Amino acid sequence: AAKVKFDGAHDGNDSSLLAITQGSGSASGVAIRLKTADSMNLGLNQDNGYTYMLSSTADNNLDFYAAYVATVVPVLPGAANAVANFTVNYN
Repeated sequence: AAKVKFDGAHDGNDSSLLAITQGSGSASGVAIRLKTADSMNLGLNQDNGYTYMLSSTADNNLDFYAAYVATVVPVLPGAANAVANFTVNYN
């Protein structure tokens, strides 16, 4: 099995979401939700991570998705970029 953990800056309104990088021209009122391939929400900065079962006879793909989520109304337009690091531990 492989356990995957994502680390990054928490959003100020919802600590389960990844904060967007703030700067000139950045959007506001929005954050990023990380999800597994089966649409389960991934926590951020959590030691327990998410476990993928691995096959010893085939390629193993660890697929993830990201979605923008409104955290405050109104959402103001602009760049909505973020950085997340991930760690994969094999059992």
